Parts: sequence; structure tokens; C-alpha cells
Amino acid sequence: MSILTVFYIKLLLNVGLTAGIIWTVKKATLIQQWQQKNDTLAFSLGFLILRLIPWVMIFLVINEVPRGDVPFFFYKAEGAKAGGFVYRDFWSYHAPLFAYIISLPLWLWHNSRAIVLLMVLMETLILWGTYRTYKPEKSNALQASLIYWMLPASFMYILIDGQEEVWFWGLALLMWRHVKKIPRITK
Repeated sequence: MSILTVFYIKLLLNVGLTAGIIWTVKKATLIQQWQQKNDTLAFSLGFLILRLIPWVMIFLVINEVPRGDVPFFFYKAEGAKAGGFVYRDFWSYHAPLFAYIISLPLWLWHNSRAIVLLMVLMETLILWGTYRTYKPEKSNALQASLIYWMLPASFMYILIDGQEEVWFWGLALLMWRHVKKIPRITK
């Protein structure tokens, strides 16, 4: 696919995602009703429409190859899957356990696209955890989750490039949930 074609596809995606954000902002009351009545269904449909179907279209229908860090991730995931030791048998600038975690999907499908799918699933799990954390106190938690999925940057970084930075958000979320459970000391 030519660079110009990729540019136009990304441009159309960005326009469509931005239009979706505008619609979501304008329909705040409707989305609050979804949050109260059908939040799991709405969240699941958001995942299906904004992550899983695009992943299938990009990597299975169009047959694009993952870009960004994914080829390097694949190299170290292959090393980990082969039983190698990080830093001795293969190079990695991530924490030692990372290579072994990203090698897990390769046991099911030995393809770099499986790593991108893992990143999409991790992002969704972290977003679900964030939504569940804020749902009791924020009437717009579902709206914020849907808007996040439609942000062009998160769409491109996770879905196209398989970036792992969202995992830091997951760690921060776990810490925040732990802090919220600790009773406050009052004097």
C-alpha cells in the first residue's frame, strides 16, 4: 500500500473518530442512561466496533504488517518462547518479564499480529478496570471510556503500532485502587 494511500486512510479514520467524539459529547445524557442500564453491553460494543473489528480489518483483511515497536517485540517474544534468557540469549530494553509476557500469544498464533492483539486486549482490560473504578462516582465514566477509544492517538498507538505504554496506566490504576481501599486516618 502506498504512503499516500495510508495517509488518506488515516485522515479518513481521524475525521470519523473525531466525528464520533463530537457525537459522544453531544449525546452525554443518552450515554449516561446506557451507563445506568446497559453499561456492559455498551462497553462491549465499543470494544467490538472501535478495537476488534478494526484489528481484523487492518491485520486480517487488508493484511498489513505491524509497525512501530512490534517487530522488535516479536524478536524478543520469539527468544522467550524458544526458552532463551533475556539479556543473555536475546536483547531487550524492557523489564525481563516483558518478553515472556508478550510471548504468550505466540503459543497460539506465531505471528507479530498476535502481539498487537495482546496489546489491544490489555488496553481493553485496563480501560474496563478504570471504568469500573470511576463508575460509582462519575456519571460520565462510560462516556469517557468511549471517548478514549475514539481518540485518534490511542487508536493509532495501540491498534496500529501495538504500543505498550498503556501498561503503565494499568499499574497506576492498580496502585490507585489499592490507595482507595486503605481507610483514611482521621484525628
